[in-house]
Parts: sequence; structure tokens; C-alpha cells
Amino acid sequence: MKDVEGYQSNLTTRHKFSVSKIVVWGVGVLALCILIYRIHKSLSNQQIQESLKIINDKTQWLYFVLAFLLMPVNWLIETWKWYKVSRQVESVSFKKALFSLLVGMAYGHLLPGRSSEFLGKILFFSEKNKANISVLHFVNAAFQMYITLLVALLFIVLNIFFSHNANTSSLYLISFLSFLFFIAFTLLIVYADKLHFLKKFLPALNYELPIILKLELLFWSMVRYIVFVLQFYWIFKIFSPHQLFNYAFVSSLSLYYLLTSLIPMISIIEVAVRSLIAIMVFQNTNTNDVQLTIITTLIWLINLVIPSIIGFVIWLQMFKWKEK
Repeated sequence: MKDVEGYQSNLTTRHKFSVSKIVVWGVGVLALCILIYRIHKSLSNQQIQESLKIINDKTQWLYFVLAFLLMPVNWLIETWKWYKVSRQVESVSFKKALFSLLVGMAYGHLLPGRSSEFLGKILFFSEKNKANISVLHFVNAAFQMYITLLVALLFIVLNIFFSHNANTSSLYLISFLSFLFFIAFTLLIVYADKLHFLKKFLPALNYELPIILKLELLFWSMVRYIVFVLQFYWIFKIFSPHQLFNYAFVSSLSLYYLLTSLIPMISIIEVAVRSLIAIMVFQNTNTNDVQLTIITTLIWLINLVIPSIIGFVIWLQMFKWKEK
């Protein structure tokens, strides 16, 4: 009887996993098809020629350099957060925390929503602490998500109150869903060190997060969010030199970061989903579909692909060291 129940349980788990995988791939493929269609229409309007004509000034290249230089700033901030969090269960050096983060980035391309990052991170920690480190990875990510939700929710509420458009139903829906997620992440952050229900699955789970550390993580998450905003704006300025850093732009960008954080994506078609979201969010700007696709692709390459390649190289070196 137990064998039958176990078999049924395995079938249910596989079914859930396959359904979630189908949803993720479905969203990605649909986004890719829509993006290809829109870019195909853009090509007929010679938008690529217009896009390339804009990049003829040294100022545009300066914006790219500034955005690129923010990449190490971004990941050093995240490394500092991970260094502080992981030391609650195991004393590690900043270098080790950095390597853990970068290898985690490489592993993040394996599963939808970068949910496999922790598999790379735990390679740098002792066997007895891997359960704690796995949970702390998701707890640490919750702080960044909390800031993303907070900023987006603030702008959504302000837009609802000050909007003169009659059609605000989509904003109400997004604000309601954002509020639910905000409450959930608030509870997760407040009770991050009291996740006792996980002991059923991870008996070795045992860590503490002092209030001071939680406040520090929120602070650095906010600083990192500002880095994201500046980085995106500078890349945006390459193709839209007259774009102002104003309320409308930051409001749209907060919605972009919210949607890209909540919508499940898989690495191989992630850039298509991100590009389509950018096209929807920034449709009222003077930037065309091709330009927005290039902008989101550049951001994706700088912030995710390059660190992942570095992480993959570190992972290969780890195997060489083990062989020796």
C-alpha cells in the first residue's frame, strides 16, 4: 500500500513539475513569437537603420561604458550581501562568497526563474551547512524582491491617484497582486529566521538573522536597485538621447523590473520575454521596438551572461583543482 501511495505521490510531483515547465516554456515561446512579429513589422519601417544612425556620437559610447562599469558594482554589492548572510552559518572569505555567487549565476541558467542558483552556491560550503545555505539563498533574494515590489507598488499607487485616464483597471489589478506579494515578502523578511516548518524537510536547518543584519540587507538591496535604474537609463540614453530621467521614466522602469521579476522565464528565451515587457512598458516613449529589444539584450548580456561566463570558468577551474 505504501509503495502505491509513494508511486502516486511521485506521479503527482512529476505532473506538477511538467505543468510548471509547460507554462514557463509557453510564456517564453509566445513572447518570442510576438517579438519576432513586431520586429518584422519594424524592419519594414527601416527602424534598424534609424537605430544605428543614432549611435554616432562619443557621448552614446560613454553611456555604454558607464553602464558596463556598473556591472561589477552591482555584483560586488550582491556579494557583500551574500557574504554577510552566509557568515551566519559558516565563516567564509569575501573571495569565496564572490566565487559562490558567480558559480551560482552559471547554475541559474539550468532551471526556470533562476531557481537553480543555490545549487552552484552550496558547492563552496561544507556538507553540514548546505541545507542552511540553500535556504539563506532564497531568504537573501527575498530582500531584493521586497525592494522591487516596494518601489513598483509606490509608483503604481501614485499613478492610480494622479492618473487622468479612465482606463486604470490594469493598474488596479497589478497593484492588488503586487500588494499580496508585498505582504508575503514582508512576512518572509520579518520571520526569515523562524521558518521552523522547513525543519520537516531540512532537519539540519539552524540559523539566525539579527534585526541589524535585516536592515543592512534592505539598505544594500535599495542601493543595488538604484544601480539597476542608472544602468538601464544609461543604456536607454544610447538610443534615446533626449530621454529625461523623470517621474514617467522611473515609474515605467519600476513596472518593468516588477514584471521581469514575477514572470517565470527560462534562460534560452529569457531575452525575448524581457524585450516584450520593455516594449509594452515603454510604448509611450520615442524608442522603437528594435531599439528596446537591443537595450534589454545589452542589459541581459552585461548583468547576467558575462557574470555567468565568469562563473562557468571558475566552476571549470574547481574541477581542475580537484583532479590535481
